Amino acid sequence: MRFKREIGDIKLYAVAGTQTVLLAFDLAGAKTKGKKFMGFSIDRVDSQGKHRSLNGSKHFDSLINDALITDPKVKFASLVQSFFWKDYLADPGETYTYTVQAIFGTALTHSAKFTNTITVTTEVLNEGKHSVYFNYGVTGSQGYASNPEFGNKKVKDLKGAAYQHALDYLSRELYNDGLLKFVAQAKTPKHSLYCAFYEIQWPDFIKELKDVKSKAKDMQIVFSDEPDQNKDISAPPHEKGNRTSLKDAGLLSVSHPRTKANQPHNKFMVLCKDDVPIEVWTGSTNITISGIFGQCNTGHWIKDADIAKKYKTYWDTLKDNPDMGDLAAVSQAIQPDVDLAALADGTYVFFSPRDLPNPKKGAPKQLMSYIDLIESASNLVCMIFPFNYDDVFKTVYDENKDYLRMLIFEKQAAAQAAKSKADSDPDLLVTAGAVL
Repeated sequence: MRFKREIGDIKLYAVAGTQTVLLAFDLAGAKTKGKKFMGFSIDRVDSQGKHRSLNGSKHFDSLINDALITDPKVKFASLVQSFFWKDYLADPGETYTYTVQAIFGTALTHSAKFTNTITVTTEVLNEGKHSVYFNYGVTGSQGYASNPEFGNKKVKDLKGAAYQHALDYLSRELYNDGLLKFVAQAKTPKHSLYCAFYEIQWPDFIKELKDVKSKAKDMQIVFSDEPDQNKDISAPPHEKGNRTSLKDAGLLSVSHPRTKANQPHNKFMVLCKDDVPIEVWTGSTNITISGIFGQCNTGHWIKDADIAKKYKTYWDTLKDNPDMGDLAAVSQAIQPDVDLAALADGTYVFFSPRDLPNPKKGAPKQLMSYIDLIESASNLVCMIFPFNYDDVFKTVYDENKDYLRMLIFEKQAAAQAAKSKADSDPDLLVTAGAVL
């Protein structure tokens, strides 16, 4: 949902999701030039009247290093020195009023000269056909570190209530409101659940699947069975491999290994009622302690029978451990290649692999369609490359453009290689992971 407040000296813009609000500010340069403009102060009030400062954790060196300053409110004063800020502490279906002030003066003595407010309502969780769930991931690491109950300890080193509170905090709505509630629907004789996982090791979730198996009409699991995913059986429960974890839970008899793919990255579940597919859970979340509670991940809960039917067709192929060529044929039969730059209204679900066997000349058709989509941009392109940076992308990003392009790589070396090819283009920004 988008909101604007264009009356006043500070113009405010906001985009609200379920758990995050993006804020942008616009203040005329003539009002700041030569006037000791320090930045912005941001405060938030929720519907219950609770106040929270959103100024972040960047402090002034002159105050931090002054031994004569002992008042923490002064010593650790902070401002937002950017025209763009994010509120990661929003809750679904809540109304917030943000007050933004332009601050002038010095680190020790400053005051507001311009002020404006904007009222924002976040999206409701689990409403309509498509709901998205987030954990805190890296975003919540500073909040976790500063929480006295957790003491900046590793989660596995916490005990009792602190341990459970840490899991609830880090997973946010992703686990309790997302994964667990989706699976709970299958615990009736009318329902069936068909799962496909790249990594499945988290014991508490596996217990939920075991409960589904005892109550549902059917429950089956496709899992990646790569040799390096099976660790020593003496490892802690949350660190064991897929096969060992499923065996320990008594679920190996309803599980189907995948061995004919280097990285069978499937992460989805199909819910059926009376043998008819009705809903899908998918997204980026592996069923591991790091996937659910550590890394930045999402879950997508989709209530659409047509989409669920396509996922079930794909799952029916996966369970037989197909060769990549056979799987590619099914993927393209479910959703043929289309021009991504000219999509008609509707919903499209693309499965991989595609375009196999590889064409002898040129890049795969669907990959080139991504390039056409990138080339059609006029303002901004953002992409993440966690694994392979294909030559077709290298070619298009090496070209100088007059619109902003932002690329994130998993490894610093890959980011540096991409950046070195286009150092002359100021509109190409490249980084690796959290190295900004």
